[in-house]
Amino acid sequence: MAYAHKSDTTQNLMTGFCSGTKPILHAAKELEELRAERGKLSTVSGKVGFGTFGRLDPRQLKKFGVTSVRLIGTGSTKQENIGSDGTFRFRGVPSGEYRLEVLLPESLIVDGEYNEEIAEELEIKDQRLFSVSGIGCVMKQLPIRENGRITGRLLDERGGPIEDVQVTAIPIGKDGKPIRQDEPCYDTDTCVSSKEDGTYVIKGLKPGRYLIGIRLDDYICNDCADSEYKKTLYPGVASETRATPIVVGFGNLVEKIDLKLTSRYVQRKINGIVVFKDGRPAANINVRYVARTPDLKRNGITFIKTDANGHFSIDVYEGHAYMVGAVTDGRDANTPLEAKAAVIKINPGKNPDDLRLVLDQTGTDDDYSDFDIGNERMKN
Repeated sequence: MAYAHKSDTTQNLMTGFCSGTKPILHAAKELEELRAERGKLSTVSGKVGFGTFGRLDPRQLKKFGVTSVRLIGTGSTKQENIGSDGTFRFRGVPSGEYRLEVLLPESLIVDGEYNEEIAEELEIKDQRLFSVSGIGCVMKQLPIRENGRITGRLLDERGGPIEDVQVTAIPIGKDGKPIRQDEPCYDTDTCVSSKEDGTYVIKGLKPGRYLIGIRLDDYICNDCADSEYKKTLYPGVASETRATPIVVGFGNLVEKIDLKLTSRYVQRKINGIVVFKDGRPAANINVRYVARTPDLKRNGITFIKTDANGHFSIDVYEGHAYMVGAVTDGRDANTPLEAKAAVIKINPGKNPDDLRLVLDQTGTDDDYSDFDIGNERMKN
């Protein structure tokens, strides 16, 4: 027997990761209980603790006054105590949408499954929201961590706000040198994008010293707002050795760490055309390009499409080198075709010459094939 339930929104029987199984010959008691007229009520349970998903330690909860969890639904709120082992349970929960809220001091924060900006890209409005349907159970893990915060604004030369530029916090070791992270900053919640009014808030920081700045990550897209500005660290310097560290205590809020971005790259434009070997223009073809900038190891690959006449245009910046190539996607021809990538250095004071890419060599269905974005290839 598999413990399953029928949702109000589908005709299918549904099971979850907390659904039990048992040989039918040994399930008389369970069958009797399931067949009883109890209404469509579920159980919502879970665990709270310090740490990460799957590795929660509840031993420090009482020290910080973390004792209760709320289950909030439409028009109803229930509250349960957290056990000494970090677990909680809500019984008799009707179908509907709910969210769990751990009652915390400002010095602590509940980790979401996704970084806030990634959740926004995935169109997840509220990571705490979940559905309860039919007779069954829902299990949730609620990891808690320190909520050190750094806030400030990004401003231009005139003091106006700068929107959608990534601000990164890099921890500093005892030797005063930045501790480079193995994971991308959006996985560790140490970077955010500035809002329309230029403000930013980096949350969930552990106690320590941090450098704050822009273009501190090794990965930046070619056509995002970050590309326009040069590497800048608080209080407005270009290198880590001249930057002022920000000290964050346990759960502390550090405010007014503003950055004025006055150093920009001059924008230029690459115009080009993609043609087949016989000279015919290649319409709706993938043009891919990647930049090497003075302050980064690499940027991300960006894709654009040619127009009906095979033309394309790319906004670029002085002082950068760009590799630009083209490839068919394999659906328009039996054999995908590829244009040899061109490396273009954008010199100060002039727009680069127009670019002509010829689809004259065999490619693959993989848009990234033979498009090495390492330093060696860019030096060619």
